[in-house]
Amino acid sequence: MDALPELDIQEDLEELDDEVVEGTSKEPSVAEPEDIFAGKPTNGKQAPPKPKKRPVSEKQRAHLDRIRVKALESKAEKQRLKKETQEKFQAEHEARKSAKKEAPPKPKPPPPPEPEPEPIPEVSTAAKEQSHFITFMENMGRFQTMKHEHRLSAEARVKDLQPPKPKPKPAPEILQVPHNPYQDAFDW
Repeated sequence: MDALPELDIQEDLEELDDEVVEGTSKEPSVAEPEDIFAGKPTNGKQAPPKPKKRPVSEKQRAHLDRIRVKALESKAEKQRLKKETQEKFQAEHEARKSAKKEAPPKPKPPPPPEPEPEPIPEVSTAAKEQSHFITFMENMGRFQTMKHEHRLSAEARVKDLQPPKPKPKPAPEILQVPHNPYQDAFDW
């Protein structure tokens, strides 16, 4: 252990001290509460300078110019189409309006003359009553048949709408009472 090499550490330490001193030459500043809030500077202090914007490149400017030109062209095209459709609509509207004014209203044709009812031959009151009764009975017969047909169709519709009735289950078989095998042991 005696033969350890001698190291020249002193020079290395001096170099490190120089680097540390250069790196920490600026003292950290503690912001006062007045500096924390954004807004107008107070107590005569000025606000920190704003960071400078990066300048726009020529390529970006050219691209922006091309986009602006395209936007203006598309806007002009849309305005032109809108104007054309509006003019077309106006022309059609004016044509319809002038056509209505020029065409005189058509006179309505006179209603057709009502046919004169044929004179009913005079029939005696008894015969009139008899014919009325016969007409009534015929109408009543038709009404009854229509009513019957309607009931049948309504019943058929109800049967179609109702679910089928479930079939009754068969009655369960009556089980015999189980026989106790030990019953005989207690009967003396």
